[in-house]
Amino acid sequence: MKLKNLSLYLLTFLVAVNASAYEIYVRGKQEVTITKPIITLSDIASIDSTKNNLDEVIIGVGKTFIQNSPMPNKEVSIPANRIVEIMKNEGLKLEKIGYVFPKNIKVKRAGRLLTEKEVLKAINDYFDSEQREISVKRIYMKEDIFVSPDDLFIEVASFSKEPFKKDMGSFLLKITSGNGDVQKATINALIEEWKDVPVASRQIYRGEVVNEGDFVMARMNVSKLPKESFDVKKEIVGKEATRNISKGDIFSNTTLVSPPVVRNGDKIKIVYETPLLSAIVTGVALQDGAKQEKIKIKNDSSNKILEGYVMAQGLVRVN
Repeated sequence: MKLKNLSLYLLTFLVAVNASAYEIYVRGKQEVTITKPIITLSDIASIDSTKNNLDEVIIGVGKTFIQNSPMPNKEVSIPANRIVEIMKNEGLKLEKIGYVFPKNIKVKRAGRLLTEKEVLKAINDYFDSEQREISVKRIYMKEDIFVSPDDLFIEVASFSKEPFKKDMGSFLLKITSGNGDVQKATINALIEEWKDVPVASRQIYRGEVVNEGDFVMARMNVSKLPKESFDVKKEIVGKEATRNISKGDIFSNTTLVSPPVVRNGDKIKIVYETPLLSAIVTGVALQDGAKQEKIKIKNDSSNKILEGYVMAQGLVRVN
């Protein structure tokens, strides 16, 4: 090797020289692979001493925090001058330490691929805890997800369905490694959810009010249900059919409505309420109206046409 090239090599590789006077020697490595979430000096350099009574000091020096590790299967390059600056800032007595580092040290975080089997278990555990009968038909991972190679705890942090695809779910996974490192990843899955929903147990005619005996619970695929369908009993009992409903049909807000408590032509009491006035007069309903629904009415005294909110049977409030 030419003298000029040798000098250039040494300037690139060495940070401290004349190491014979030092008590501890730190020799940086060119490349390392680690599994931890943090990088310490002992991960990227060998540390030793010619003296036998400095073992605890060597351990302490090795624990010097350099920086956080990259994500699994990723790598970072740490420049020598930054390492020396960290050692100085951490209070290490550099005058007693001989150190030599490459210009840059490449640090790679060990990683392995997250498997569909692991994802499936996490999703199934989540649905079991939610007591929902959902099965996963297919898992979609947009890209490879690398995780720590040690033991993992994987859980679903959140779940949502695609707005226009009832059979497609989005899952945010929280992945915790054995050393406490946490990472998150989003995956999609084709799912099938089943639940018990009320269906008509007989022919129900338009205008009939649905009672407890007019329906039974049937197990159905949620993705096949209309968006506006009712899926709990309390949503249908006491509602009025807007059209004929066949036996076995599901109920929805297009086939059932709250029955009117005031009907067109009914004699009513009109309650006037303002900050300065409260009065009750008689009138006539000009429309059918369920509770809290706005309808048109006529004041008997003034013959004025007004709008008010149905409060109860025969009672309408005007503000």
